[in-house]
Amino acid sequence: MFYVFVLCLLFPSLQAFSISLRTHNNSTSLPAEQPFNLVVEVKEGDRNTGDVVLDGLNQLQLIGRQRSNSVTMINGNFSSTIVYYFTVVANNPGVITVGPAKVRHEGKEIASNTLRIAITQTPIPQSQGQPRAKGSETRAGMSTKLTTNKNEVVLGESIEALFTFCSSQPVMEASLAKFEAPGFTIKEVKHQQQRQEIINGVMHNIFEKKYILIPHKEGSFTLGPIVLEAVVPVRHQRRSGGIFDDDFFSSLFGGQAERVQLKTDPLAIQVKPIPTKQAIDGIGIFTSYKATISDDQAHPHEPLTFSLDLEGKGDLDHITIPKLKVPRNMKYYESKNETTENEHDAFASGRKHFEFVLQATTPGVFTIPAQEFVYFDTTAQQVKTLCSNPITVTIHGTASASDAVIQKDNKPAPIANTVDEAIEEPTAPPLQQPSSPPTALPWWIFGLVLFTPIPFFAKPLFGLLEKSWALLRTKKSRTKSHQKKVFKALIRQENIDGIYAFFITHIAQQKNSATLSLSMDDVETYLLQRGFEYDKIDEFISFLGSCSGSKYAHKSFSAQEKEALLSKAHYWFLTLL
Repeated sequence: MFYVFVLCLLFPSLQAFSISLRTHNNSTSLPAEQPFNLVVEVKEGDRNTGDVVLDGLNQLQLIGRQRSNSVTMINGNFSSTIVYYFTVVANNPGVITVGPAKVRHEGKEIASNTLRIAITQTPIPQSQGQPRAKGSETRAGMSTKLTTNKNEVVLGESIEALFTFCSSQPVMEASLAKFEAPGFTIKEVKHQQQRQEIINGVMHNIFEKKYILIPHKEGSFTLGPIVLEAVVPVRHQRRSGGIFDDDFFSSLFGGQAERVQLKTDPLAIQVKPIPTKQAIDGIGIFTSYKATISDDQAHPHEPLTFSLDLEGKGDLDHITIPKLKVPRNMKYYESKNETTENEHDAFASGRKHFEFVLQATTPGVFTIPAQEFVYFDTTAQQVKTLCSNPITVTIHGTASASDAVIQKDNKPAPIANTVDEAIEEPTAPPLQQPSSPPTALPWWIFGLVLFTPIPFFAKPLFGLLEKSWALLRTKKSRTKSHQKKVFKALIRQENIDGIYAFFITHIAQQKNSATLSLSMDDVETYLLQRGFEYDKIDEFISFLGSCSGSKYAHKSFSAQEKEALLSKAHYWFLTLL
């Protein structure tokens, strides 16, 4: 058997060699200005078989040419077939003769049959640049289609929608209208698939674009239509162009053209309510929920960066910042949240990142418990819960000096040396006779004594007050000038760590408090006393939390993040100082 297999490989020419010519649908009557394929089949050819030459092609407009090879086994014998596709357009009605197709094989020229084709008249195209009327959005050889992977979903469940454009004709240019779907969030997948496929013997160019849709309302909805507008040539003058900025749909001829409009059929989508009354945090398919902290060692009131990372597939943009469960001696402030999704992989995976600034008020060893994320699983159609990992933090040191009560040093009364001294009664002083009370001076004498020196001391006194006030203003001006100089140096050096310390020190000085003992509650109290609204206070505390990432979490900032923080620092410097 092995020898038979080797002989079949070495001697494929034992089968009869032949060449034939036909149209893709074996028809001999075809419309003008519509592309069709001439098919040449070479059977039992090998590497010594030459290329095919087709006579009569000068009567037609050649759009493209392709070749395919196939080898099959029939009754133990191998058979090879080489197929050539000539995609052509006949521009004018009439009768033409094509062929024969010729090929050289083993030193001989072998010819196929000839074809006699009747080219019939086609309807006169509309004027250039004018869209087709409503109801005639389709064109022979061109079609559009919109499909979805499901037509019934629950609120928040994602839908994959696929737009397909298929054309057997050359297209000079095309534009796709924006996909509108009220009540849905629409995300466009970056990767677009383009390919060629033979359908009913004719080569077609196929373009596919995918969308991810997420419903935010319950009820019945209609998706689409999606409108595509294309410019196609109608004459044989040559001109070049393309579709979607790609050579995939490139045209090899130009001249007069017509603009055609194609619409997809609308699709009905039913959005049902979530089948649970339980409170949930998200909808989708999620795989992990992980907690991290910038450092597990700290001191009272020292900021720590606590992060939560959620991974999976779902409506990540609408997942809100969670409420943390922390020990009673800890406080936290929301810092930021970020969404990252793979736009090239149909949003099949993504990550939601939450960041918080955490502070402990007293020393000790504390455990931040596992955080829960409750979601509705769209695959299992049930509520599930993901839990993060617990984290243990050690807070060193004692309570700050500002929290301690300062006792005054009061001397006790002297204690008696002996019992007798303690009980000895003092000798009573001799009684004195009361004397007559002194005579009071007249009131005008007191007025004269009080106001007489004023003319002599007023000028020096006012001068002293004026000098003192000027000295205070100069000192204040020098202090603000110094702060401005220090702040400019920090901005020039892009020192985020120093900017954080600058604002903390300034507030501590205003409150006459130690910098190390300053908490975010103290910052909030100070800003409230300054008359700030709560939204501005939250904005400033969030800004401090972002800056503290450099000092305590050893976080490196991108150029864009650093520029944003420096801009905010300018704003808060002008606002607070």
